[in-house]
Amino acid sequence: MKFAIAGALTLALSASSALAASPYPSSVIGTWNMNANQSTLTLSITKQKGPSPCKNITGTLNDSVNGPADITGFYCPESGRISFLREDPTSKNTYQTWTGNLSYPGSNTYMAGEFAQEVGGTPGEYDFFGMLSTVE
Repeated sequence: MKFAIAGALTLALSASSALAASPYPSSVIGTWNMNANQSTLTLSITKQKGPSPCKNITGTLNDSVNGPADITGFYCPESGRISFLREDPTSKNTYQTWTGNLSYPGSNTYMAGEFAQEVGGTPGEYDFFGMLSTVE
């Protein structure tokens, strides 16, 4: 009998843990102030949709050196994982891949990770950091 009660209690605790809300933000839609490889950028995520556990995201990434670019990717609210491709708005060619994680929400919500590029004069991997400035 003791084993049956212990087993039922273990199952109940496991089920309640699985149903607990994710500590990560449910949405990344908004404007993000970004720093990437010592450059300042603005990331605007305008759409987030799709089935769980991860959602498709779209938007734009703008910097003073390279101008605006389209982004398409995904965000997983359960893990805080984000990934997107930076595409030339005219040719739709991908020239950077960004992968990172979000922080737990608090007074500020942060994103950090790395991006890789294989084209241009500076191929390689570079760091990025951002903070959500405007929620839309």
